[in-house]
Amino acid sequence: MTQTMDDQFRASGLERPSIGPERVALTLHEKARHGGPAFETADDVAGIFDFLDKHLGRADA
Repeated sequence: MTQTMDDQFRASGLERPSIGPERVALTLHEKARHGGPAFETADDVAGIFDFLDKHLGRADA
């Protein structure tokens, strides 16, 4: 099983009714290893904070 397949398997498990697909997000970075610059782009970081704001609320609100 490749890392991508493993990540997709985990995400699909989280999408079960008890959690729901609206609370699961998976972004794949082709040719990226675990961690590193591919995960530190402005778009990627903004996506993480948007997800957290949506589900946890804004810290400054």
